[in-house]
Amino acid sequence: MKTFLKNAKAKISNRVLQASVATALTMASANSNADFALPTPVDTVTDGNYISMVGKAFSELATLLIGIFGTLSIIIMGALFAFEFTAVNQGKKTWGNLAITMAVGGLILVVVYILLGNAATTNTDGF
Repeated sequence: MKTFLKNAKAKISNRVLQASVATALTMASANSNADFALPTPVDTVTDGNYISMVGKAFSELATLLIGIFGTLSIIIMGALFAFEFTAVNQGKKTWGNLAITMAVGGLILVVVYILLGNAATTNTDGF
């Protein structure tokens, strides 16, 4: 009976892990398609203002890279949460470890999406 319960618990943990990773991948792909489309092409040079053109190109590149980095961070955090949850179910870690991991992961996602996103889109006309 103990072996049966141990095997059932392992199967449930694996299913939870698979479902968590699949959900993270689905959410990341939905976000990447909706919010992070490729930027519009850089405008042509007006009156020989090449510095403005280069500044706008770097700003658009930064916006694109932040979108890519944000999508990767969601995938990585989702997988990390799933692995921590599995470790908690197996008794290797405590719920406190999972809570700390989720808090730090949430902070990282806030920094990536909000702060870096605002930094990339602010002051694009200042060149």
